[in-house]
Amino acid sequence: FLVFTHFFAKISRRFFLSMTNIHPPVTKEDTDFLGLEQNLESLQSSYNFQPDFFSESNFENLEGMDPNLLYDDELDNYDFSNGNSSISQAEFYPDQPQAKKGKFMNFFQPDGSNFSGFNTQGSLFHQTNPSSPFSPGGVSTPSINFPVLPQQTENTIFKPQPALPHIVGSISSHPKVVEASSHELNKIETAFHNQSEELKKIRLTQHHVLNNPTEDDYNKLIADHGALKSRIDQQLQTLAQLGRTYIFAPHEIHKAFYLHQDLQTQSMQLELYHQELLQLTAPSNPPRCYIALVIIQQPFPMVITKTKALDDPVVVQLMTGANVDVQSISPLQIVVNMESLPPKGTPTKNIENETEIMDESTKLAKCHIKFLNGTRKNIANIKFNMQVQLRNGSTIAVESNPSSPFVVITNECQFEESDGLLLKTESFGNSTETQVPWALFGNLLQRHFLRATRQDPVKPQRFLSRQELQYLSAKFFGGNPYINTKMYDDFWNWFGKGLQKLRYQRHLHTMWQQGLIYGYVPRESVTAALMNQQVGTFLIRMSESNPGAFAIGYVINESDPEKRVRHYLIKNEDVWGPKKTLPDFLMESNQFAHFLRISFDLGSGIEKHQIIGKDIVLENQFGIVVKKENNAPISGYDPNLMQLS
Repeated sequence: FLVFTHFFAKISRRFFLSMTNIHPPVTKEDTDFLGLEQNLESLQSSYNFQPDFFSESNFENLEGMDPNLLYDDELDNYDFSNGNSSISQAEFYPDQPQAKKGKFMNFFQPDGSNFSGFNTQGSLFHQTNPSSPFSPGGVSTPSINFPVLPQQTENTIFKPQPALPHIVGSISSHPKVVEASSHELNKIETAFHNQSEELKKIRLTQHHVLNNPTEDDYNKLIADHGALKSRIDQQLQTLAQLGRTYIFAPHEIHKAFYLHQDLQTQSMQLELYHQELLQLTAPSNPPRCYIALVIIQQPFPMVITKTKALDDPVVVQLMTGANVDVQSISPLQIVVNMESLPPKGTPTKNIENETEIMDESTKLAKCHIKFLNGTRKNIANIKFNMQVQLRNGSTIAVESNPSSPFVVITNECQFEESDGLLLKTESFGNSTETQVPWALFGNLLQRHFLRATRQDPVKPQRFLSRQELQYLSAKFFGGNPYINTKMYDDFWNWFGKGLQKLRYQRHLHTMWQQGLIYGYVPRESVTAALMNQQVGTFLIRMSESNPGAFAIGYVINESDPEKRVRHYLIKNEDVWGPKKTLPDFLMESNQFAHFLRISFDLGSGIEKHQIIGKDIVLENQFGIVVKKENNAPISGYDPNLMQLS
C-alpha cells in the first residue's frame, strides 16, 4: 500500500505539473523516476564520457534543470563539472532560438575538451589584473568580454572586467629555483620579443584559417595558441616569484614592471585571437565582434600634481581579431573615475584634453594627461572609450579596462598621505589581514622612492641600498620574512615624513642625489663610519627617533675614541627661513669641514666613500660662500656643537 501510494503521488505530481506547464527543479529521486538511470549506458556510449562521469555527485549538478528539456544537444553545452551551463535558463525552452553548432564540432576530444586545453566557454585567462607584477595573486591577466555585433545601426558597449588591485594568494609552487634574478629577467625579455613575432604570424595564419577553414589548419592553430599561452603564463609566474623572493637592483625593478605590462598585453591579444578562432566550433548567438581597447603602458600607480602633465604617457591600443575589418575610429575619450564626489563648485572638466587622436595605422594613442582637479587624497583611475566603425557599416562602442590607481594632489602637503595610501594599496590590496613577503614590499618601496625623489628609474643616482633596506626591515618589521598592514602603518608614519622633505624641501633633493645625505642608517653605523676619519669629517642621516628630522654625525678632536664621534639633531630653526637652508647651516658651522660622501654601484650595490671639502661642494653646487661672522651656539643632541679643537 505504501509503495502504491508513493508511486501514485509521483504520477499525480508529474501530471499536474505538465498540465500547468510548471517545471520543478530536478532531484535525485526525479532522475530515478524518469528513468534517466536506465539510459546512462546509451548516453555514455553516445558522448564518449568517462565511466565516472555519471557518478552520484554529478547527479546533484542536474538540480534546478527541467528534466523534460534535457535534450541531447543541450547536454553538449552543459558543463557538468561545476554545475554551470554556457546557455541561459531561457534558452532551454523550445520557443527560444538555439545557437547553431559550428562545422568543426567533431574537433573536440572524446572527453569533451578541445585539443589545446582552452576553456571554450570562458576566458583564456581567468584572473583579474593586479597593479604590479609581484602581487599576491601571481599570474593574472584581465579577461575580455567581447561586444555583440549590433543589428542594423544599434550601438553596444564593450565593458571589460575591472582590474582589481590584488587577488589574495601566493605562488608557492614555482616549478624551478631561480639562480639569478637579472639572468631570468633577460631571458623573459628575449622571450617577449620572440613572442611578439609569433603573434604576428598567428594573426596572418588565423586570417587564412577563418576564411578557408580546414580541420588540420584549425587543430594546428589551436595547438599554437595553447603553447604560447603556456609560455606567457610561465613568464608571468616567474616574474611574480622573482619579485616576491629577491630584492631587485633598482633598474631590474623598472624592467620587471614593464615586462609585466608587455606580457599582459600579449596575453590579452592571444585571448582575443583564441576566442575569435573558437567561433568555428562554437559560434556565439548573437555574434560578437572581437575587438578590445586596452591600456598597454602606464606610469601608475603614482601621486600626480594638479595641472602638471605626466612625464610618461598612458599608451592605449585598439586590439582586433584577425578577421575584423575596421573602417574608421573616433577620437579617444578619457574619463576619470573617483572614489568620492568632488565638492560643490569644482569644475566638471577633470582633464585638460579629454580627447586624443589615435593613429589609425598602428591603432595606438599616447596620452600625456594633465589633471585639472585633485582627487581629495582618494584613489582614482581612468578609462578610455571610442566608437569603431566596421567595414560592414556596423558601429561599435568600446571601453578600455581601468588604469592602475593614482592620486591627484593640489598641494605638496598632501603627498605623504597620498603616496602612503598608494603604496599600501599596491602592497596589500584592500585587505587589512593580508601578509606579503618583505622582498615584494622592498621592491615596491624602491619603485615609489625613486619616483618620489624624481630619479631616472633606469639609471638612478641615489637609490635605497640593500643595507638601508635591511636596516628598515630590522627596525620596523623585526626582520620578518612577511609583513602586515599594522607594521606598514608604523613604518610609513616615520618614513613618509622624511620622504616628503626629500621631495620638496629646498636643496635636500639635490643633496640626496649627490650622496651628501648618508641615508637611512642607525647611529651605531654612523659612529663606525666616522671613527677613524679626520677631525671635522661629518655625515648627514635620517633621525631614528624623530620622524622627518635629520641628524649630523661629526668628528671632534678628542683623545678618547668613545667620544670622538658626536651627534647633533638639526632643529627647524636651523634650516627654516627665507635664506636659511641646510647648506647654509652647514657652511656657517665651522665644526663641519669635510663631507663623508656615499655612493653605491648600481649593479653590485657596493658602497663607496669619498672625503670632500664642504666649501668646494657647497659653493660649486649651491652657490653658498663662507660667511665671516661667528656662529651662535646651537643645541641638539649635544647641548652645543663641539669645537674641532
